[in-house]
Amino acid sequence: METEHSVDGIGAEAAAELRRAARSVEAVDVVQSADGGVALRGDPESVRSVRRALWTRQLSAEQFGQDGLATADASARGRLFGSP
Repeated sequence: METEHSVDGIGAEAAAELRRAARSVEAVDVVQSADGGVALRGDPESVRSVRRALWTRQLSAEQFGQDGLATADASARGRLFGSP
C-alpha cells in the first residue's frame, strides 16, 4: 500500500540529501507535501530502504570527513524516522 510520508522541518541541505537517497529506491517518489515541505510517496518497505540509504550515506560522509553532508543525512533520516 502506497502512502505519503511527510518530512517536515528539515533544511535545504537535508532535503537535498533526502532526494539523493530516494533516487536509489525506484519505488519511492519525492513529492511536495501539503504544507510545502518534502514528502516521500511509497510503500513502507521502500521508505525503510530510503532510511537505510541515508544511513549509508551518513557513514560514508563521516568516513571521508564530510561532516556537513553527514549532518544533513542524519537530519533527514531522523525526521523520516519520525514520520508515520
